[in-house]
Amino acid sequence: MRVLKLMKPAIFIAGLALSAGLVAGCGGAGAARGDGSARPVTRQSDPAIRDTRARQLFVRGMTKHYLGDIREAIQLFEQALQLSPGEPALLSAMAEAYTMLDDLSTATYYAQQAGAAAPRNVHYQQQLAQLQLNAGNAGQAAETYKDILRRFPEHFEALFDLAGIQVSAGQYREAIATYRQIMDLLGESREVLDQVLQLYVRIEDQEGVERTFRSLIALDPADLSLRRMLSEALLKYGRTDDAVAVLARSLEENPGDFETGLALADLLHEVGRDAQGDSVQAYLLDHPGTSPGQMFNQAVALYRRSLADSAAAAVAADLLTKVLDADSDNTDAKAMLGDLLFRAGSYEKASTLLYDVVQINPRNPDMWYQAAAAFLQAGKARRASDVADEGLTLFPGRLNLLRVASFGLIESYQNRKAIETLNETLQVQAEDAPEDSVLLGEILSALALVEGRLRNQEASDSLYALAIEADPDNSFALNNFAFSLAERSARLDEALELGLRAVANDPENPAFLDTVGWIYFKKKQFAEARDWITRAVDTGRASAAVYEHLGDTYDRLGDAAGARKYWQEALSKNPENMALQTKLEGI
Repeated sequence: MRVLKLMKPAIFIAGLALSAGLVAGCGGAGAARGDGSARPVTRQSDPAIRDTRARQLFVRGMTKHYLGDIREAIQLFEQALQLSPGEPALLSAMAEAYTMLDDLSTATYYAQQAGAAAPRNVHYQQQLAQLQLNAGNAGQAAETYKDILRRFPEHFEALFDLAGIQVSAGQYREAIATYRQIMDLLGESREVLDQVLQLYVRIEDQEGVERTFRSLIALDPADLSLRRMLSEALLKYGRTDDAVAVLARSLEENPGDFETGLALADLLHEVGRDAQGDSVQAYLLDHPGTSPGQMFNQAVALYRRSLADSAAAAVAADLLTKVLDADSDNTDAKAMLGDLLFRAGSYEKASTLLYDVVQINPRNPDMWYQAAAAFLQAGKARRASDVADEGLTLFPGRLNLLRVASFGLIESYQNRKAIETLNETLQVQAEDAPEDSVLLGEILSALALVEGRLRNQEASDSLYALAIEADPDNSFALNNFAFSLAERSARLDEALELGLRAVANDPENPAFLDTVGWIYFKKKQFAEARDWITRAVDTGRASAAVYEHLGDTYDRLGDAAGARKYWQEALSKNPENMALQTKLEGI
Protein backbone atom coordinates (compact mmCIF):
# COMPACT_ATOMS: atom_id res chain seq x y z
CA MET A 1 0.00 0.00 0.00
CA ARG A 2 1.39 3.41 -0.92
CA VAL A 3 2.00 5.94 1.80
CA LEU A 4 -0.66 8.64 1.80
CA LYS A 5 -0.61 12.07 3.31
CA LEU A 6 -3.31 12.08 5.96
CA MET A 7 -6.18 14.47 5.37
CA LYS A 8 -8.08 16.32 8.05
CA PRO A 9 -10.93 14.23 9.53
CA ALA A 10 -13.49 16.42 7.83
CA ILE A 11 -16.22 13.82 7.82
CA PHE A 12 -16.49 13.98 11.59
CA ILE A 13 -16.64 17.78 11.62
CA ALA A 14 -19.13 17.83 8.79
CA GLY A 15 -21.09 15.01 10.42
CA LEU A 16 -21.71 17.04 13.53
CA ALA A 17 -23.21 19.75 11.36
CA LEU A 18 -25.37 17.22 9.54
CA SER A 19 -26.67 15.61 12.68
CA ALA A 20 -27.68 19.04 13.96
CA GLY A 21 -29.36 19.93 10.69
CA LEU A 22 -26.99 22.80 10.03
CA VAL A 23 -25.72 21.87 6.59
CA ALA A 24 -27.64 24.60 4.90
CA GLY A 25 -26.01 27.29 7.05
CA CYS A 26 -22.51 28.69 7.27
CA GLY A 27 -19.61 26.60 8.56
CA GLY A 28 -17.23 23.84 7.58
CA ALA A 29 -13.69 24.54 6.48
CA GLY A 30 -13.26 28.05 5.22
CA ALA A 31 -10.57 30.18 3.67
CA ALA A 32 -8.06 31.56 6.14
CA ARG A 33 -7.30 35.21 6.67
CA GLY A 34 -3.79 36.56 6.72
CA ASP A 35 -3.86 36.49 10.53
CA GLY A 36 -4.64 32.75 10.51
CA SER A 37 -8.31 33.08 11.54
CA ALA A 38 -10.97 31.24 9.56
CA ARG A 39 -13.35 33.07 7.28
CA PRO A 40 -16.77 31.34 7.02
CA VAL A 41 -17.83 30.30 3.56
CA THR A 42 -21.54 30.36 2.76
CA ARG A 43 -22.68 27.11 1.19
CA GLN A 44 -26.05 28.22 -0.22
CA SER A 45 -25.94 25.54 -2.88
CA ASP A 46 -25.67 22.71 -0.34
CA PRO A 47 -28.99 20.86 -0.03
CA ALA A 48 -30.00 20.32 3.56
CA ILE A 49 -30.47 16.77 4.70
CA ARG A 50 -33.91 16.85 6.01
CA ASP A 51 -34.32 13.10 5.92
CA THR A 52 -33.88 11.85 9.47
CA ARG A 53 -32.95 8.37 8.23
CA ALA A 54 -30.11 9.78 6.06
CA ARG A 55 -28.68 11.64 9.04
CA GLN A 56 -28.83 8.50 11.14
CA LEU A 57 -27.07 6.46 8.47
CA PHE A 58 -24.41 9.12 8.17
CA VAL A 59 -23.69 9.14 11.91
CA ARG A 60 -23.52 5.34 11.96
CA GLY A 61 -21.16 5.44 8.96
CA MET A 62 -18.90 7.91 10.76
CA THR A 63 -18.77 5.63 13.75
CA LYS A 64 -17.81 2.62 11.62
CA HIS A 65 -15.15 4.70 9.86
CA TYR A 66 -13.75 5.78 13.21
CA LEU A 67 -13.61 2.14 14.35
CA GLY A 68 -11.85 1.09 11.15
CA ASP A 69 -14.79 -0.78 9.59
CA ILE A 70 -14.34 1.07 6.31
CA ARG A 71 -16.40 -1.16 4.03
CA GLU A 72 -19.35 -1.12 6.40
CA ALA A 73 -19.01 2.67 6.59
CA ILE A 74 -19.15 2.88 2.79
CA GLN A 75 -22.34 0.79 2.71
CA LEU A 76 -23.98 3.12 5.22
CA PHE A 77 -22.84 6.24 3.31
CA GLU A 78 -24.20 4.77 0.08
CA GLN A 79 -27.59 4.18 1.72
CA ALA A 80 -27.55 7.77 2.99
CA LEU A 81 -26.72 9.03 -0.52
CA GLN A 82 -29.70 7.20 -1.93
CA LEU A 83 -31.88 9.22 0.44
CA SER A 84 -29.94 12.52 -0.05
CA PRO A 85 -28.20 12.30 -3.43
CA GLY A 86 -25.56 14.91 -4.22
CA GLU A 87 -24.97 15.84 -0.55
CA PRO A 88 -21.34 17.11 -0.54
CA ALA A 89 -20.56 16.01 3.02
CA LEU A 90 -21.63 12.46 2.17
CA LEU A 91 -19.62 12.50 -1.07
CA SER A 92 -16.57 13.80 0.84
CA ALA A 93 -17.01 11.03 3.42
CA MET A 94 -17.07 8.46 0.60
CA ALA A 95 -13.85 9.96 -0.80
CA GLU A 96 -12.08 9.62 2.52
CA ALA A 97 -13.34 6.09 3.04
CA TYR A 98 -12.06 4.96 -0.36
CA THR A 99 -8.78 6.69 0.38
CA MET A 100 -8.44 4.44 3.43
CA LEU A 101 -8.89 1.44 1.09
CA ASP A 102 -6.15 2.85 -1.18
CA ASP A 103 -8.67 3.16 -4.02
CA LEU A 104 -7.57 6.61 -5.09
CA SER A 105 -9.39 6.54 -8.39
CA THR A 106 -12.79 6.08 -6.73
CA ALA A 107 -11.84 8.46 -3.94
CA THR A 108 -10.95 11.15 -6.49
CA TYR A 109 -14.28 10.62 -8.27
CA TYR A 110 -16.26 11.28 -5.07
CA ALA A 111 -14.06 14.25 -4.14
CA GLN A 112 -14.74 15.79 -7.56
CA GLN A 113 -18.46 15.25 -7.02
CA ALA A 114 -18.28 16.89 -3.57
CA GLY A 115 -16.42 19.89 -4.97
CA ALA A 116 -18.89 20.30 -7.79
CA ALA A 117 -21.82 20.11 -5.37
CA ALA A 118 -20.33 22.73 -3.01
CA PRO A 119 -17.97 24.97 -5.04
CA ARG A 120 -17.84 27.58 -2.25
CA ASN A 121 -16.57 25.12 0.37
CA VAL A 122 -12.78 25.21 0.16
CA HIS A 123 -12.36 22.00 2.16
CA TYR A 124 -13.71 19.89 -0.67
CA GLN A 125 -11.33 21.51 -3.14
CA GLN A 126 -8.39 20.85 -0.80
CA GLN A 127 -9.47 17.25 -0.41
CA LEU A 128 -9.52 16.83 -4.19
CA ALA A 129 -6.09 18.44 -4.61
CA GLN A 130 -4.57 16.20 -1.93
CA LEU A 131 -6.03 13.09 -3.55
CA GLN A 132 -4.65 14.12 -6.93
CA LEU A 133 -1.25 14.66 -5.34
CA ASN A 134 -1.37 11.26 -3.57
CA ALA A 135 -2.25 9.63 -6.87
CA GLY A 136 0.84 11.14 -8.49
CA ASN A 137 -1.06 13.73 -10.52
CA ALA A 138 0.91 16.76 -9.32
CA GLY A 139 -0.08 18.83 -12.35
CA GLN A 140 -3.78 18.32 -11.71
CA ALA A 141 -3.28 19.05 -8.00
CA ALA A 142 -1.51 22.32 -8.87
CA GLU A 143 -4.41 23.37 -11.08
CA THR A 144 -6.87 22.57 -8.32
CA TYR A 145 -4.89 24.67 -5.84
CA LYS A 146 -4.79 27.52 -8.36
CA ASP A 147 -8.56 27.25 -8.72
CA ILE A 148 -8.87 27.47 -4.91
CA LEU A 149 -6.68 30.58 -4.92
CA ARG A 150 -8.73 32.23 -7.65
CA ARG A 151 -11.74 31.91 -5.37
CA PHE A 152 -9.92 32.42 -2.07
CA PRO A 153 -6.72 34.43 -2.76
CA GLU A 154 -5.83 34.60 0.94
CA HIS A 155 -5.90 30.87 1.56
CA PHE A 156 -2.32 30.45 2.75
CA GLU A 157 -2.55 26.66 3.21
CA ALA A 158 -3.26 26.29 -0.49
CA LEU A 159 -0.34 28.62 -1.24
CA PHE A 160 2.05 26.50 0.84
CA ASP A 161 0.85 23.31 -0.84
CA LEU A 162 1.14 24.85 -4.29
CA ALA A 163 4.68 26.08 -3.56
CA GLY A 164 5.68 22.57 -2.47
CA ILE A 165 4.36 21.12 -5.75
CA GLN A 166 6.21 23.74 -7.78
CA VAL A 167 9.49 23.04 -5.98
CA SER A 168 9.11 19.29 -6.56
CA ALA A 169 8.43 19.95 -10.25
CA GLY A 170 11.54 22.13 -10.57
CA GLN A 171 9.45 25.24 -11.17
CA TYR A 172 11.67 27.32 -8.90
CA ARG A 173 10.76 30.79 -10.16
CA GLU A 174 7.06 30.01 -9.89
CA ALA A 175 7.63 28.68 -6.35
CA ILE A 176 9.45 31.90 -5.40
CA ALA A 177 6.48 33.92 -6.64
CA THR A 178 4.13 31.75 -4.57
CA TYR A 179 6.26 32.16 -1.44
CA ARG A 180 6.20 35.91 -2.06
CA GLN A 181 2.40 35.78 -2.03
CA ILE A 182 2.55 33.96 1.31
CA MET A 183 4.80 36.65 2.77
CA ASP A 184 2.50 39.35 1.43
CA LEU A 185 -0.28 37.69 3.43
CA LEU A 186 1.53 36.62 6.60
CA GLY A 187 4.60 38.85 6.63
CA GLU A 188 8.22 37.72 6.28
CA SER A 189 9.24 34.68 8.33
CA ARG A 190 12.51 32.81 8.75
CA GLU A 191 10.95 29.59 7.51
CA VAL A 192 9.70 31.04 4.23
CA LEU A 193 12.79 33.19 3.61
CA ASP A 194 14.98 30.11 4.07
CA GLN A 195 12.95 28.34 1.39
CA VAL A 196 13.21 31.31 -0.95
CA LEU A 197 16.97 31.56 -0.36
CA GLN A 198 17.48 27.92 -1.33
CA LEU A 199 15.50 28.49 -4.53
CA TYR A 200 17.51 31.57 -5.48
CA VAL A 201 20.70 29.56 -4.91
CA ARG A 202 19.39 26.82 -7.21
CA ILE A 203 18.64 29.21 -10.05
CA GLU A 204 21.92 31.09 -9.36
CA ASP A 205 20.16 34.41 -8.94
CA GLN A 206 22.87 36.45 -7.21
CA GLU A 207 20.68 39.47 -6.65
CA GLY A 208 17.92 37.31 -5.17
CA VAL A 209 20.38 35.54 -2.87
CA GLU A 210 21.79 38.81 -1.55
CA ARG A 211 18.35 40.41 -1.16
CA THR A 212 17.03 37.39 0.76
CA PHE A 213 20.07 37.24 3.03
CA ARG A 214 19.59 40.91 3.87
CA SER A 215 15.91 40.28 4.63
CA LEU A 216 16.91 37.43 6.94
CA ILE A 217 19.46 39.65 8.67
CA ALA A 218 16.88 42.41 9.15
CA LEU A 219 14.43 39.85 10.52
CA ASP A 220 16.95 38.31 12.95
CA PRO A 221 19.83 40.75 13.60
CA ALA A 222 21.11 38.64 16.51
CA ASP A 223 21.94 35.69 14.25
CA LEU A 224 25.43 36.74 13.21
CA SER A 225 25.94 33.54 11.24
CA LEU A 226 23.66 34.99 8.54
CA ARG A 227 26.18 37.77 7.89
CA ARG A 228 28.98 35.25 7.60
CA MET A 229 26.93 33.22 5.13
CA LEU A 230 26.17 36.37 3.11
CA SER A 231 29.89 37.11 2.99
CA GLU A 232 30.59 33.57 1.75
CA ALA A 233 27.97 33.97 -0.98
CA LEU A 234 29.40 37.31 -2.12
CA LEU A 235 32.89 35.82 -2.20
CA LYS A 236 31.61 32.94 -4.30
CA TYR A 237 30.22 35.47 -6.77
CA GLY A 238 33.62 37.17 -6.99
CA ARG A 239 32.62 40.22 -4.94
CA THR A 240 35.58 40.11 -2.58
CA ASP A 241 35.40 43.72 -1.39
CA ASP A 242 31.70 43.39 -0.59
CA ALA A 243 32.33 40.11 1.25
CA VAL A 244 35.01 41.78 3.38
CA ALA A 245 32.76 44.79 4.01
CA VAL A 246 29.92 42.62 5.34
CA LEU A 247 32.20 40.93 7.87
CA ALA A 248 33.98 44.13 8.83
CA ARG A 249 30.71 45.90 9.54
CA SER A 250 29.40 42.93 11.50
CA LEU A 251 32.56 42.88 13.63
CA GLU A 252 32.34 46.63 14.16
CA GLU A 253 28.75 46.27 15.40
CA ASN A 254 29.57 43.14 17.45
CA PRO A 255 33.17 43.58 18.61
CA GLY A 256 33.16 40.47 20.79
CA ASP A 257 32.15 38.09 17.99
CA PHE A 258 35.19 35.84 17.56
CA GLU A 259 33.55 33.73 14.85
CA THR A 260 33.04 36.73 12.60
CA GLY A 261 36.47 38.12 13.44
CA LEU A 262 38.11 34.83 12.60
CA ALA A 263 36.16 34.58 9.34
CA LEU A 264 37.28 38.11 8.43
CA ALA A 265 40.92 37.41 9.26
CA ASP A 266 40.81 34.17 7.28
CA LEU A 267 39.22 35.91 4.28
CA LEU A 268 41.78 38.70 4.34
CA HIS A 269 44.62 36.18 4.39
CA GLU A 270 42.96 34.21 1.62
CA VAL A 271 42.84 37.23 -0.71
CA GLY A 272 46.41 38.29 0.08
CA ARG A 273 45.70 41.08 2.55
CA ASP A 274 47.94 39.53 5.17
CA ALA A 275 48.68 42.71 7.12
CA GLN A 276 44.97 43.42 7.56
CA GLY A 277 44.33 39.79 8.47
CA ASP A 278 47.08 39.87 11.10
CA SER A 279 45.63 43.10 12.46
CA VAL A 280 42.19 41.52 12.88
CA GLN A 281 43.70 38.51 14.64
CA ALA A 282 45.62 40.80 16.99
CA TYR A 283 42.39 42.70 17.69
CA LEU A 284 40.61 39.46 18.57
CA LEU A 285 43.30 38.48 21.03
CA ASP A 286 43.56 41.91 22.69
CA HIS A 287 39.88 42.78 22.73
CA PRO A 288 39.32 44.66 26.01
CA GLY A 289 36.96 43.28 28.57
CA THR A 290 37.38 39.67 27.51
CA SER A 291 37.74 37.50 30.61
CA PRO A 292 39.91 34.35 30.75
CA GLY A 293 36.70 32.33 30.92
CA GLN A 294 35.35 33.93 27.75
CA MET A 295 38.69 33.45 26.02
CA PHE A 296 38.71 29.80 27.07
CA ASN A 297 35.19 29.22 25.72
CA GLN A 298 36.14 30.83 22.42
CA ALA A 299 39.33 28.77 22.32
CA VAL A 300 37.34 25.55 22.82
CA ALA A 301 35.08 26.43 19.87
CA LEU A 302 38.08 27.25 17.69
CA TYR A 303 39.98 24.15 18.82
CA ARG A 304 37.10 21.99 17.57
CA ARG A 305 37.53 23.57 14.15
CA SER A 306 41.32 23.46 14.18
CA LEU A 307 41.81 20.21 12.26
CA ALA A 308 40.17 21.70 9.17
CA ASP A 309 41.04 25.37 9.70
CA SER A 310 44.64 26.49 10.23
CA ALA A 311 43.54 30.05 11.02
CA ALA A 312 41.31 28.74 13.80
CA ALA A 313 44.22 26.67 15.15
CA ALA A 314 46.52 29.69 15.29
CA VAL A 315 44.01 31.91 17.08
CA ALA A 316 43.04 29.08 19.45
CA ALA A 317 46.71 28.59 20.39
CA ASP A 318 47.15 32.31 21.11
CA LEU A 319 43.95 32.41 23.18
CA LEU A 320 44.97 29.35 25.19
CA THR A 321 48.36 30.92 25.87
CA LYS A 322 46.60 33.96 27.29
CA VAL A 323 44.29 31.75 29.33
CA LEU A 324 47.29 29.98 30.86
CA ASP A 325 49.00 33.30 31.57
CA ALA A 326 45.98 34.14 33.73
CA ASP A 327 45.36 30.64 35.09
CA SER A 328 48.39 28.36 34.88
CA ASP A 329 46.49 25.45 36.47
CA ASN A 330 43.90 25.12 33.70
CA THR A 331 44.59 21.51 32.71
CA ASP A 332 42.14 21.48 29.80
CA ALA A 333 43.81 24.55 28.31
CA LYS A 334 47.21 22.86 28.66
CA ALA A 335 45.97 19.71 26.94
CA MET A 336 44.48 21.61 23.99
CA LEU A 337 47.46 23.93 23.62
CA GLY A 338 49.85 20.97 23.85
CA ASP A 339 47.96 19.21 21.07
CA LEU A 340 47.92 22.34 18.89
CA LEU A 341 51.66 22.88 19.39
CA PHE A 342 52.34 19.22 18.65
CA ARG A 343 50.41 19.43 15.38
CA ALA A 344 52.22 22.66 14.50
CA GLY A 345 55.63 21.02 15.04
CA SER A 346 56.51 22.94 18.22
CA TYR A 347 57.48 19.73 19.98
CA GLU A 348 59.65 21.23 22.71
CA LYS A 349 56.83 23.39 24.11
CA ALA A 350 54.24 20.70 23.50
CA SER A 351 56.21 18.08 25.45
CA THR A 352 56.35 20.24 28.59
CA LEU A 353 52.62 21.02 28.53
CA LEU A 354 51.53 17.48 27.76
CA TYR A 355 53.72 15.98 30.47
CA ASP A 356 52.22 18.43 32.98
CA VAL A 357 48.77 17.22 31.94
CA VAL A 358 49.52 13.52 32.49
CA GLN A 359 50.97 14.27 35.90
CA ILE A 360 47.69 15.88 36.92
CA ASN A 361 45.39 13.50 35.04
CA PRO A 362 47.27 10.25 34.38
CA ARG A 363 44.25 8.19 33.29
CA ASN A 364 44.42 9.05 29.58
CA PRO A 365 46.72 6.64 27.69
CA ASP A 366 46.57 8.66 24.49
CA MET A 367 47.85 11.73 26.36
CA TRP A 368 50.79 9.68 27.64
CA TYR A 369 51.55 8.62 24.08
CA GLN A 370 51.40 12.17 22.75
CA ALA A 371 53.62 13.47 25.56
CA ALA A 372 56.23 10.77 24.89
CA ALA A 373 56.01 11.32 21.12
CA ALA A 374 56.52 15.08 21.64
CA PHE A 375 59.75 14.42 23.56
CA LEU A 376 60.90 12.06 20.81
CA GLN A 377 60.18 14.60 18.07
CA ALA A 378 61.92 17.28 20.12
CA GLY A 379 65.12 15.22 20.01
CA LYS A 380 64.91 14.05 23.63
CA ALA A 381 64.97 10.34 22.91
CA ARG A 382 65.90 9.11 26.38
CA ARG A 383 63.23 11.32 27.95
CA ALA A 384 60.71 9.98 25.45
CA SER A 385 61.41 6.37 26.40
CA ASP A 386 61.21 7.23 30.11
CA VAL A 387 57.82 8.95 29.71
CA ALA A 388 56.53 6.04 27.62
CA ASP A 389 57.68 3.64 30.36
CA GLU A 390 55.74 5.70 32.91
CA GLY A 391 52.64 5.37 30.79
CA LEU A 392 53.20 1.63 30.38
CA THR A 393 53.18 1.13 34.15
CA LEU A 394 49.59 2.40 34.10
CA PHE A 395 48.62 0.86 30.75
CA PRO A 396 50.73 -2.31 30.24
CA GLY A 397 50.92 -3.62 26.71
CA ARG A 398 49.63 -0.40 25.13
CA LEU A 399 50.84 -0.66 21.53
CA ASN A 400 51.38 3.02 20.75
CA LEU A 401 53.31 3.52 23.99
CA LEU A 402 55.50 0.49 23.24
CA ARG A 403 56.28 1.90 19.80
CA VAL A 404 57.39 5.30 21.06
CA ALA A 405 59.35 3.66 23.90
CA SER A 406 61.13 1.47 21.34
CA PHE A 407 62.11 4.36 19.09
CA GLY A 408 63.25 6.40 22.07
CA LEU A 409 65.54 3.55 23.08
CA ILE A 410 66.84 3.17 19.52
CA GLU A 411 67.64 6.86 19.14
CA SER A 412 69.32 6.99 22.55
CA TYR A 413 71.40 3.90 21.60
CA GLN A 414 70.03 1.74 24.41
CA ASN A 415 70.30 -1.18 22.03
CA ARG A 416 69.79 -4.18 24.31
CA LYS A 417 66.75 -2.67 26.00
CA ALA A 418 65.46 -1.58 22.58
CA ILE A 419 65.50 -5.21 21.39
CA GLU A 420 63.55 -6.31 24.46
CA THR A 421 60.93 -3.60 23.98
CA LEU A 422 60.68 -4.21 20.23
CA ASN A 423 60.11 -7.94 20.80
CA GLU A 424 57.33 -7.08 23.27
CA THR A 425 55.89 -4.65 20.71
CA LEU A 426 56.00 -7.39 18.09
CA GLN A 427 54.08 -9.75 20.36
CA VAL A 428 51.40 -7.15 21.16
CA GLN A 429 51.09 -6.27 17.48
CA ALA A 430 50.45 -9.93 16.64
CA GLU A 431 47.64 -9.97 19.24
CA ASP A 432 46.10 -6.51 18.80
CA ALA A 433 46.75 -5.61 15.16
CA PRO A 434 47.59 -8.82 13.25
CA GLU A 435 46.39 -7.38 9.94
CA ASP A 436 48.55 -4.25 10.14
CA SER A 437 51.36 -5.22 7.77
CA VAL A 438 52.75 -1.67 7.74
CA LEU A 439 53.22 -1.71 11.51
CA LEU A 440 54.75 -5.19 11.35
CA GLY A 441 57.24 -3.99 8.73
CA GLU A 442 58.09 -0.98 10.89
CA ILE A 443 58.84 -3.10 13.98
CA LEU A 444 60.87 -5.68 12.04
CA SER A 445 62.96 -3.02 10.31
CA ALA A 446 63.64 -1.36 13.68
CA LEU A 447 64.82 -4.71 15.06
CA ALA A 448 67.01 -5.18 12.00
CA LEU A 449 68.60 -1.77 12.57
CA VAL A 450 69.49 -2.55 16.18
CA GLU A 451 70.81 -6.04 15.35
CA GLY A 452 72.99 -4.42 12.71
CA ARG A 453 74.40 -2.03 15.28
CA LEU A 454 75.31 -5.02 17.46
CA ARG A 455 77.09 -6.63 14.50
CA ASN A 456 74.53 -9.44 14.34
CA GLN A 457 74.57 -9.10 10.58
CA GLU A 458 72.87 -12.38 9.68
CA ALA A 459 69.96 -11.63 12.03
CA SER A 460 69.78 -8.06 10.73
CA ASP A 461 69.60 -9.16 7.08
CA SER A 462 66.88 -11.72 7.85
CA LEU A 463 64.81 -9.14 9.71
CA TYR A 464 65.12 -6.60 6.87
CA ALA A 465 63.95 -9.27 4.42
CA LEU A 466 60.97 -10.10 6.64
CA ALA A 467 60.13 -6.39 7.01
CA ILE A 468 60.12 -5.91 3.23
CA GLU A 469 58.08 -9.08 2.76
CA ALA A 470 55.48 -7.76 5.24
CA ASP A 471 55.44 -4.27 3.69
CA PRO A 472 57.06 -4.03 0.24
CA ASP A 473 56.74 -0.23 0.35
CA ASN A 474 58.65 0.19 3.63
CA SER A 475 61.08 2.79 2.32
CA PHE A 476 63.28 2.84 5.39
CA ALA A 477 63.69 -0.94 5.40
CA LEU A 478 64.54 -0.84 1.69
CA ASN A 479 67.05 1.96 2.12
CA ASN A 480 68.66 0.72 5.33
CA PHE A 481 69.06 -2.81 4.03
CA ALA A 482 70.54 -1.48 0.80
CA PHE A 483 73.00 0.75 2.67
CA SER A 484 73.95 -2.07 5.03
CA LEU A 485 74.80 -4.30 2.07
CA ALA A 486 76.72 -1.47 0.39
CA GLU A 487 78.80 -0.79 3.49
CA ARG A 488 79.89 -4.43 3.42
CA SER A 489 80.26 -4.42 -0.40
CA ALA A 490 77.93 -7.43 -0.36
CA ARG A 491 75.28 -8.37 -2.96
CA LEU A 492 75.59 -4.97 -4.59
CA ASP A 493 73.16 -5.69 -7.43
CA GLU A 494 70.49 -6.64 -4.89
CA ALA A 495 71.39 -3.56 -2.85
CA LEU A 496 70.96 -1.34 -5.91
CA GLU A 497 67.53 -2.79 -6.66
CA LEU A 498 66.45 -2.16 -3.05
CA GLY A 499 67.85 1.38 -3.05
CA LEU A 500 66.10 2.29 -6.29
CA ARG A 501 62.78 1.06 -4.88
CA ALA A 502 63.24 3.34 -1.88
CA VAL A 503 63.95 6.32 -4.15
CA ALA A 504 60.87 5.52 -6.25
CA ASN A 505 58.79 5.86 -3.06
CA ASP A 506 60.44 9.15 -2.01
CA PRO A 507 62.41 10.75 -4.89
CA GLU A 508 63.49 13.82 -2.89
CA ASN A 509 64.84 12.01 0.19
CA PRO A 510 68.58 12.89 0.38
CA ALA A 511 69.44 9.77 2.41
CA PHE A 512 67.83 7.51 -0.19
CA LEU A 513 69.59 9.28 -3.08
CA ASP A 514 72.89 9.05 -1.23
CA THR A 515 72.43 5.29 -0.67
CA VAL A 516 72.04 4.67 -4.42
CA GLY A 517 75.10 6.84 -5.09
CA TRP A 518 77.11 5.01 -2.45
CA ILE A 519 76.20 1.64 -3.98
CA TYR A 520 77.52 2.90 -7.33
CA PHE A 521 80.64 4.06 -5.49
CA LYS A 522 81.11 0.54 -4.14
CA LYS A 523 80.59 -0.82 -7.65
CA LYS A 524 83.40 1.57 -8.73
CA GLN A 525 81.02 3.39 -11.09
CA PHE A 526 82.17 6.77 -9.81
CA ALA A 527 80.51 9.01 -12.42
CA GLU A 528 77.09 7.49 -11.60
CA ALA A 529 77.89 7.80 -7.91
CA ARG A 530 78.70 11.49 -8.32
CA ASP A 531 75.43 12.17 -10.16
CA TRP A 532 73.25 10.47 -7.52
CA ILE A 533 75.01 11.97 -4.51
CA THR A 534 74.93 15.42 -6.14
CA ARG A 535 71.16 15.05 -6.37
CA ALA A 536 71.12 14.33 -2.63
CA VAL A 537 73.15 17.49 -1.90
CA ASP A 538 70.95 19.58 -4.18
CA THR A 539 67.90 18.87 -2.01
CA GLY A 540 69.41 21.27 0.55
CA ARG A 541 68.76 18.74 3.33
CA ALA A 542 71.83 16.55 3.10
CA SER A 543 73.76 15.48 6.20
CA ALA A 544 77.51 15.75 6.79
CA ALA A 545 77.89 12.09 5.77
CA VAL A 546 76.37 12.80 2.35
CA TYR A 547 78.82 15.68 1.72
CA GLU A 548 81.67 13.39 2.80
CA HIS A 549 80.51 10.72 0.34
CA LEU A 550 80.46 13.28 -2.47
CA GLY A 551 83.97 14.39 -1.53
CA ASP A 552 85.11 10.75 -1.56
CA THR A 553 83.60 10.33 -5.02
CA TYR A 554 85.37 13.41 -6.44
CA ASP A 555 88.59 12.12 -4.90
CA ARG A 556 88.19 8.81 -6.78
CA LEU A 557 87.49 10.76 -9.97
CA GLY A 558 90.80 12.57 -9.52
CA ASP A 559 89.17 15.95 -8.86
CA ALA A 560 91.07 17.24 -5.81
CA ALA A 561 89.31 20.62 -5.84
CA GLY A 562 85.89 18.94 -5.78
CA ALA A 563 86.98 16.58 -3.03
CA ARG A 564 88.32 19.45 -0.93
CA LYS A 565 85.11 21.49 -1.40
CA TYR A 566 82.73 18.80 -0.19
CA TRP A 567 84.99 17.48 2.59
CA GLN A 568 85.25 21.01 3.96
CA GLU A 569 81.46 21.35 3.81
CA ALA A 570 81.11 18.05 5.64
CA LEU A 571 83.61 19.17 8.30
CA SER A 572 81.69 22.42 8.84
CA LYS A 573 78.60 20.34 9.55
CA ASN A 574 80.48 17.90 11.79
CA PRO A 575 83.60 19.59 13.21
CA GLU A 576 84.41 16.65 15.48
CA ASN A 577 85.02 14.26 12.55
CA MET A 578 88.78 13.83 12.72
CA ALA A 579 88.76 11.42 9.78
CA LEU A 580 87.61 14.30 7.57
CA GLN A 581 90.43 16.49 8.83
CA THR A 582 92.89 13.71 7.94
CA LYS A 583 91.40 13.47 4.43
CA LEU A 584 91.78 17.21 3.90
CA GLU A 585 95.37 17.18 5.14
CA GLY A 586 96.17 14.35 2.75
CA ILE A 587 95.20 16.26 -0.41
